[in-house]
Amino acid sequence: MKRRVTIVGSYGTGNVGDDAILLAMLELFDPARWERTVLTADAAGSLALGADRVVGQHLSAGVSLQIAREFDFLGIAKAVARTDLLVIGGGALLHDLRPYNLPYFFSLHGLAKAAGAQVAYLCLGAGPLRTPVGKALVRRVMPSAACITLRDAEGAQLLRSVGLRGTGRGAECVEAADAVFALRSRLPAILQTGAQQLEGSPALPERYVAATVCGWWRSDDYWRRQQVDLDGPMAAMARLYDHVVERTGLDVVLVPTVEPHDREVLAPIRAKMRHGERLHAAAPGYGPQGAIALVAGAEFVVGMRLHSMIFATLTGRPFFALSYDPKVDHFLRMVGSRHGVSLEILLAGGAEAAFDEFHAALTPLAAQMAARADAFEARVRQTAAVVTA
Repeated sequence: MKRRVTIVGSYGTGNVGDDAILLAMLELFDPARWERTVLTADAAGSLALGADRVVGQHLSAGVSLQIAREFDFLGIAKAVARTDLLVIGGGALLHDLRPYNLPYFFSLHGLAKAAGAQVAYLCLGAGPLRTPVGKALVRRVMPSAACITLRDAEGAQLLRSVGLRGTGRGAECVEAADAVFALRSRLPAILQTGAQQLEGSPALPERYVAATVCGWWRSDDYWRRQQVDLDGPMAAMARLYDHVVERTGLDVVLVPTVEPHDREVLAPIRAKMRHGERLHAAAPGYGPQGAIALVAGAEFVVGMRLHSMIFATLTGRPFFALSYDPKVDHFLRMVGSRHGVSLEILLAGGAEAAFDEFHAALTPLAAQMAARADAFEARVRQTAAVVTA
């Protein structure tokens, strides 16, 4: 008889990075042994990724009556109450930037424990945790989990710093990696599906540089994105893309990973470029497999979005990072790369020289990325085995 796992994360909201995490989470749980229920804002999309059952939930969009209608609260309660294992993760879920965030996840944790289920936190991004209430909730609730793994060492250290030493079963908060690396051994099938998703899209250049940008610039500007002045940032991106075109002779293909926000900056950047005709965008409608295929087909990546760098590493492609969030710096440390700049350096005009240094070192970087991906997959699978086996 199959066991039941319910997977909770920010799924189905237009972010292909989060949906790639879901694809990886489903990969960790063998469908021959597990019935996999997913809480998601996109039922059809999550079923297409392999979920067995779906229940309505819409995270990452704040609180409103419209959003509340997308939560099937009764269905969520039933799914959690009947599950054998509740999985929270991965992605940047463990923070107190909004007062309802931790209480929501921890209420699901409490319901699962009351029903006799196990709870696991897998491949989470942690932080910031700034409030006394948020820190106290972490210390009080999370020790009853069966397993706590973080996507980077900084997240594990943060939880230890607020007083969480591990679980009641003696397991520590351990560094794993982003869940997406669990897809490494399935990469040929992922790329095949991705190619199918891209069929019928306008043709892209045969050789290109894949690029990603955050549509609201800095990560912590998300909740005030309507007020952010993007004129200077888009001019800086235009200068860098022009430099990439001139330095390499390659066109640049924007791969939006958060729709529609990342696609909306294409026209402003193109308008500010000297070589605007050399900037393209992948057609909308692809899922995480399509995004991974677009990155895999590139010569290299100039990435702002974290998951474009994760996709690059997964597929053995070198990447040059534009750090819009501390999680990007954490990932650079994990892969042992120094090829990236802060947004301050980008705005000041210093990214072009750093890019030239990266471009001169391309040859050994591909092998380095592939080796890192193999190691990260092993780490994700080994640390999750306590609940997936």
